[in-house]
Amino acid sequence: MSASLSARHSDNDYEFDSQNGTPYNPDDDFTDTRRNAEFTEYSGLAKVRVLHANGVFSTLNFNFSRSEGGNPGRDDDQTSVAGYKGEFVQTTYRAELPQLLGWLWLELSLTGKYEKATSHSYYPLDHLGYTMSGMQEYGAAGYSLAPEIVASCLGERLEANLRLSLDASYYEKRGTSSSKWNLMRVATNISGDVSYDVVRNLSVGGEASALIVKDDIHGGKFVQPTTSVVLKTAKDRNVSWSGRGFVRYDAPNSRFGGNLSFGRFVRTPQLMELYGVYPGMLSNPDLKDESALRFEVGGYYMIPKSNTAIRATYFETDLDNGIYWLVSAGISKPKNVGEAHIRGLEAELESRPKKWLSVVLRATFQDAEDRSDEKYYYGKQLPNEPARSYYAEARFDLPFHLDLTWTSEYRTDIFDDRANRIKQPAVDLHHFALGYTPFTKTRLVFALRNLTDETYRNPYISFPTPGREYKLTLTQGF
Repeated sequence: MSASLSARHSDNDYEFDSQNGTPYNPDDDFTDTRRNAEFTEYSGLAKVRVLHANGVFSTLNFNFSRSEGGNPGRDDDQTSVAGYKGEFVQTTYRAELPQLLGWLWLELSLTGKYEKATSHSYYPLDHLGYTMSGMQEYGAAGYSLAPEIVASCLGERLEANLRLSLDASYYEKRGTSSSKWNLMRVATNISGDVSYDVVRNLSVGGEASALIVKDDIHGGKFVQPTTSVVLKTAKDRNVSWSGRGFVRYDAPNSRFGGNLSFGRFVRTPQLMELYGVYPGMLSNPDLKDESALRFEVGGYYMIPKSNTAIRATYFETDLDNGIYWLVSAGISKPKNVGEAHIRGLEAELESRPKKWLSVVLRATFQDAEDRSDEKYYYGKQLPNEPARSYYAEARFDLPFHLDLTWTSEYRTDIFDDRANRIKQPAVDLHHFALGYTPFTKTRLVFALRNLTDETYRNPYISFPTPGREYKLTLTQGF
């Protein structure tokens, strides 16, 4: 048996430079304090593992979380009472059966989940949502049940897995801001993977999956929250499939290795993207699956003397029907934005030259280009995708159960919009954390984030970000 509990809280009442609603006029800026931004979260998990007399191995997992906090609004128009609440509970039972026929393993599982998220606001004080005089509360509660069976085969040169899962989810209204609604989704997923050793240390293989989704709008109709669109039934969806093939060279004691793969990946729109009914959000029942063709080739080189591994991967991705949230006049809506092409190189060095020192260095270079049919956006950079990013981390294991971790990260300019008119400047951040582990299951960490108190918010962002942050964390396992 094992268990842990966690509690987090912050007033989030940090100071920031307010632009006073005039982002292009710095003369009227002033120092303000973030208000109505506090949050509190409680969470925990428990696990029980049992080996039965008949050789069956059972695992029961239970985890939960509860959070609440304020919704602070824009820096020039902060809220007073707006806030949110969230609840989450999940239980999973898993059974591993003993070996059958000398080559087959079966694993059965059943997962039940409950989640609820609600927000509230009072327009005369908060100026969020619709111009209604009373207190508004809106949100959803969801229930899901997901059985799964996994069959595994492990031979001398062949390893294969086959999975069959079903996920039945049901969501219903919580709050007072909209008419009653219910949504249901039944998703059936069949997937498998196989790896075969052609010769020693050289293997080929692949993986594939098919997803069948059936949505249902209970009550016979669905009304958009801000328009007159009415649907009597949910849209039928095609089978979503993905697959990948690979070649891999990976010897246990070799100084080098590599892999090559090519595949198709798919993301099916979420229920709330298709039929969401939250204020300030327009769902889109006509969303198509987001799909991508991805090619990767990579390799690694080991330096045993210094416990160092050097890895590099080149990747290319052709994205089709990417789902992107557009925001206009405070209303957001998901849309398919056509095609995009991403290519890049990621390199990483991981080293432990001394018992008390470990180092990670990572660099990513990429070109993320919008190639949609809309001429105005063709050739522009995709939003929130930097051309270069770097990451460095050093951990020092100190005497007296202490450890020190230093982290630095940098990214180049990014754009907030498809037209590349709203630019966020480059970010250079540094953090450190001092940990103390007096007992096996007790850990205390003091951390400082953004040591240089750098301002990395741009004039177009409505929500201010904190500068230097101080954090104290106690983790206790049972």
